[in-house]
Amino acid sequence: MKKKLFTLISVLFLLYGCRSDDDINDLSTTEWDLDEASGIFLEYNNTFGYLSQGGSDFKYSYENGKVIKKNGGVMFYNFETNPSLKFSEHLYDLVTYENNKIKIETKLIDVEESVLSKIEYVLENNKIVQQTNSSNTIDTVKYYYTGNLPKKQIYINGRAGIRKQSDFYYNLNQNLDSIVSRTAKFNSSTEKFEPINISSRERVVEVFDLYDNYVNPTKKLGVFPELFKRSLSKNNFGRYREVIYTSTNKYINQSVEFPMIYKEGKIVLKF
Repeated sequence: MKKKLFTLISVLFLLYGCRSDDDINDLSTTEWDLDEASGIFLEYNNTFGYLSQGGSDFKYSYENGKVIKKNGGVMFYNFETNPSLKFSEHLYDLVTYENNKIKIETKLIDVEESVLSKIEYVLENNKIVQQTNSSNTIDTVKYYYTGNLPKKQIYINGRAGIRKQSDFYYNLNQNLDSIVSRTAKFNSSTEKFEPINISSRERVVEVFDLYDNYVNPTKKLGVFPELFKRSLSKNNFGRYREVIYTSTNKYINQSVEFPMIYKEGKIVLKF
């Protein structure tokens, strides 16, 4: 697998990452809603920092304490030499709440009937317990909790059974420490997945660290997959790493350090 190593601080950090003593001392402890974020802080294509180019800014709208809309989205461009996702200001996500369900529809601006993709969540006791996605008709994702924190995700591949399991670990400060994922081996004879070996060395470990002490403003935005992992913590992680463990070796597949920008006692996820 090709390694993806990112260093995103460089000039951006030098320009924006340094915070004044006033910012440090004026740390706000009041929860607030994020209204804008740059793509560099989000996870797309299973990669943090994938949208690192300038101008990839997403805007969020709220009503009655819940997010109802995201302006901006990504489109897949199938270039022959370099297929990729690109930011588009012509897309938006509409979020609706119905009884025990949350639905997200991705649409084109000024095209009333256009629905490019859908995500549907099922809730129990105000917690997400199931997710289906129209762009991934294979998997149904089940969520399991300890208290209010997600502790496990199970990816169920129709009749073939459980394809993947992800376990979530938190530190004492209620911040996400790591996610450990293992995938099942497919048995072509039975056309089902074998039971996942939880003690197997082969796994993917996502590590979140370099947390600040500032309020996390993305907690209400976890319904958007690109913000789900960032929304789980009390504070804001400054670094993300993905470590691949094989049967005999390990290597870092991703390493991203984010420009931590602060203003008036709050983190700014935009530059």
